[in-house]
Amino acid sequence: MRAIVAASRRRRENRDGGFTLLEVMVAIILLGIVAAGVVPLLVGTLRAANAAKLNTQAKNLAQAQVERMRNLPFHVAQSAGPYIDLLDIYFHDLSNGTDSKCGTGAGSYSAATYTCVNPVGLSQSGYTITVASQFLDKDRNVITPPSGYNSQSSSGLDVPPANTIGVTVTVRWSQSGGASKSFSTFTEISNAPTGLPQTVAKVRDDSLVLSTAKDDSASPTLLKWEGGVVNADTSLSTGATANAQVQGALTSYSSGYSSTAQASGTLIAPADQNSFTTVTGSPTAGQACAVDFVACFGNTQVSNVTGQASNGLPLVATASSPATAALSRNGSYGFWFSNVPVGSVQNKLTSLLVQDASNVPTSSSPTQLVREVQSSPAAGYNVACGGAGVANSNVDYMTSTGYVSTTGGSSHSVTSCATATTRRIDVMPTSFAPNGVVQVTLNWADMSCTTSGGSGAASVSPFFNAIVSYWSQDANNGAGGYVPLTVSNGQATDPLAASLLTVGAGGAVVYNQNGTVLYLGQYIKSWSSGVFAGGSQAGGTIARGDLSVVNLTTVPTRDSDPDGRSSINVTAGQLSCLAEDNR
Repeated sequence: MRAIVAASRRRRENRDGGFTLLEVMVAIILLGIVAAGVVPLLVGTLRAANAAKLNTQAKNLAQAQVERMRNLPFHVAQSAGPYIDLLDIYFHDLSNGTDSKCGTGAGSYSAATYTCVNPVGLSQSGYTITVASQFLDKDRNVITPPSGYNSQSSSGLDVPPANTIGVTVTVRWSQSGGASKSFSTFTEISNAPTGLPQTVAKVRDDSLVLSTAKDDSASPTLLKWEGGVVNADTSLSTGATANAQVQGALTSYSSGYSSTAQASGTLIAPADQNSFTTVTGSPTAGQACAVDFVACFGNTQVSNVTGQASNGLPLVATASSPATAALSRNGSYGFWFSNVPVGSVQNKLTSLLVQDASNVPTSSSPTQLVREVQSSPAAGYNVACGGAGVANSNVDYMTSTGYVSTTGGSSHSVTSCATATTRRIDVMPTSFAPNGVVQVTLNWADMSCTTSGGSGAASVSPFFNAIVSYWSQDANNGAGGYVPLTVSNGQATDPLAASLLTVGAGGAVVYNQNGTVLYLGQYIKSWSSGVFAGGSQAGGTIARGDLSVVNLTTVPTRDSDPDGRSSINVTAGQLSCLAEDNR
């Protein structure tokens, strides 16, 4: 029995002794077979992860490039200063060669496309960034730039032919094993106005402005007559623009009708236009007379309607050759103005001896309430900004001039200037004072606005001189004559005193015969002179001014006028200027 137990124990000990060599070899072979299948999968996974990483980096580079381009201004004129715009880098010119703004030093042009490789400022090892740009019109058609286009030109050749470019950004790289990969994205970038312009300049100039209500309805038609009109404005932001409108005379109605002298010049210069052409001429006299016989003017002339925009600094005319509008003495008369209908006798005007009840006004002989028709030429003045007028032989009925100047560089500045002069204007002619109860002669008026921007040097300089004369008659049927009042920018008090318009004791007497006394205040309701507002603003970056040399308002002229709207407002020398420099 003992022998049997011992044998059984020995057999159990032999079974717990471990793996045999054969078993181990078989296990190793099986493990190798399994590993051979798993390793390629692991390698493929690592390669895919690396490829995804490279692709993501490429996409990020492309997006970063697009954002860099969008953060640049689309186009800044060379004259505006040393600014870098989108086209300076990404549509340099129409040639192949060195471009310092491309990292490889190369920029190329072909088939309306400019290509820049590795633009400076954005790079990553192993990647090549290519930017291809094309100008697009509003229908997304590719536009070929004009011959000579160069973003660095200062002579007008850097103006883009369109306000949109199509941009294709392509990023290329090589994966392990040398395989070449690429990612491309397309976007469109358009020009947009900036929030604050670099410069703004405006000038508005009227030698004479008359206005009244033409009728007595609840919503009356307003009538306005202007003589010697110069209106100009310029601006510089991403590009430069200039606009000028010059008219010898203009009659306009709130109902929409207007009559303008043929000798007028108008231009709006877009960003791709360098200059506009002078327009001159003389129209047929009396163009406005055909409408209700309320206003009529003679020959007019305009000259020096010139300017520059785009890559030149924005200009309108020059100080030596300003834009000029004139009511010329080449014709037989200057103008006349009325708001009394033909065939109508007004009791009010009859009592003031303006109308004669026995002489009903006709189309050939209307009631002229304001006019400039004196036949003999009188010495006039040449007027320039910055001081008094100079006496000369300028005998035109009225003349206005204006210009806008912009200079660049370290001493940059903006200046706008307006001037005006008129010969004698007769207001309310009567039987006893056929040349007007009041006469206004604007010898000269000029005003300039100038600023040099950040230096804080901004100023407005108004100068004016006018003679306002009223008819005065001595008591007891004495002789009458005109009393002149001089209006000038040096006046301490306004010579057009309100007390002179008093109807009664202390007021100016214009007629005193056979017991009938008429006062100046029965013709003129109000008057004033030298009304000026303006000065330096915004730390000296803005100069602004508004000037009215002589203002007067007549009494109502129509009997049926319920609200006094038939009064005629007269302004001689209405000037305004603005100069702004934010550079």
